[in-house]
Amino acid sequence: QYKALQSQGDKITAMEARAKYLVEMQSLFDLIPSDYREIRYSRREATFLKSVWDCVELIETTFEDYKVIKWNDIEVEALMAECKALSKTVKGCDKAVKNWPVYKGVEDSVKNMMTALPLVDELKHPSMRERHWKQLMRATGKSFTMNDNFSMGDLLALKLFDFEEEVAEIVDRA
Repeated sequence: QYKALQSQGDKITAMEARAKYLVEMQSLFDLIPSDYREIRYSRREATFLKSVWDCVELIETTFEDYKVIKWNDIEVEALMAECKALSKTVKGCDKAVKNWPVYKGVEDSVKNMMTALPLVDELKHPSMRERHWKQLMRATGKSFTMNDNFSMGDLLALKLFDFEEEVAEIVDRA
């Protein structure tokens, strides 16, 4: 996607150069020069588009890194701090992109992670027993094996953010 955006940027640069030449020619013949507003808008849109996709790439890469963290190595506080920084990055995008579906998708992704991480923290409570994990499997409709290979990715696959209340109940029972 980056190369496609870069290619578009090169095309816009070529159009800008051509527009500049045409404006010079129009001035030479005492014509009213065109402002080629569409080219400026295209440059602006391409810049916004690139910034949003850079944000998407950053967040997807970060969350992929989360997935390989083993259950015993999960440090929820550190992940929450990183998610808050990511949230600020997303909110820092220009207001022109905030209605774009790609922006909404990345914003939802960060919100879901920020909802899931406190639930992960609760599930790490030492009072969680095998029966509680089975209750979690029933609540989410997915099965997993709690062993040394269990990772954050396995937990995120449960889509805990959709089962916030159920997880809270299970942890309270534990």
